[in-house]
Amino acid sequence: MRRTICFLVGILILGLGNGCTKAKEDIRFIGYYVSGSALALTEDAAEGLTHLHLAFLYPEGDGSLIGTDLFRTHCLQAARIQEENKELKILASIGGWGYSEAFEEIAKNPQSRRRFIEEILGWVEKYDLDGVDMDWEYPDGEQKGDFWQLITELRNALDLLEESEGREYLLSLAVPAFSSFPGEILMGEAVGDIDYWNLMTYDYHLGREGANAPLYDLQDECVARTVRAYEKAGIQKEALNLGIPLYGRGWDAQTGWIQASYDEIQKEYAGFQYTYHPITKTPYRLWGDNWISYDDEESVGAKARYARKKGLGGLMFWELSDDREKVLLNAARQAWQED
Repeated sequence: MRRTICFLVGILILGLGNGCTKAKEDIRFIGYYVSGSALALTEDAAEGLTHLHLAFLYPEGDGSLIGTDLFRTHCLQAARIQEENKELKILASIGGWGYSEAFEEIAKNPQSRRRFIEEILGWVEKYDLDGVDMDWEYPDGEQKGDFWQLITELRNALDLLEESEGREYLLSLAVPAFSSFPGEILMGEAVGDIDYWNLMTYDYHLGREGANAPLYDLQDECVARTVRAYEKAGIQKEALNLGIPLYGRGWDAQTGWIQASYDEIQKEYAGFQYTYHPITKTPYRLWGDNWISYDDEESVGAKARYARKKGLGGLMFWELSDDREKVLLNAARQAWQED
């Protein structure tokens, strides 16, 4: 019922509004905090965010969830941060790259699904979390039915918890950038069960030449093409969060393919030639035959303005320790709030 009401309210707002541009104040700013990163989880680390995603809980094939002692500590730290910032939402992210293999076994087995959901609810209640973020990388067409069965049962369980606790519990999905995914996995499904979708709009050219996160591209995959694909699959624009990488990827002839955080790029690559691609709206650093593609204040500003003009729900940043001073997050917020 809650989702039906929200949907109807959204329709009314759109009908009364002056176009698709998103309001300045009405935005999600989601940051992923990875346990084990060098960034301390403090009020400063979460400043400027509306949602903090704690990564990761690791699923096992029997439905159990593995959380490290450090992850538990970060759950407690996040709760203390929330005491000072009541508007901040805290979610636990489950899975992630390299830790998603167990999802297939969980999703197809009713007993494993039951245990998985029970363990999620246990974490949510024990650490007073505001919800859970599913990061299955990635279900394929053969797993579509099991995937949605798991999502539906999890959403139903969270709805029951909402009724008993008298508060909202969020369910989000982290989803890939490749444009074939929405049509293959999402089309015709109960996408309204998801509160919001974090588009992993980066790594477009993993292991090959090209921009890490191109806003536009004349022929290849890009951020704008990804957004169109999810809209076409029936996802409301307001539920989509545009992912912004706080790192870059490139090529070094001596070491091969490279990845560096924004902070590392500013420190170690600042002396190399800078160029800004007019089509992809992304910067590069060049030295000889070597290069790195990344995001800076200008490119992040372009993405924030694009997302707001499109009427998207907000922005997602992966991951917070790569930009400790929040240079890019602050640039995105400034661009979003421009007149």
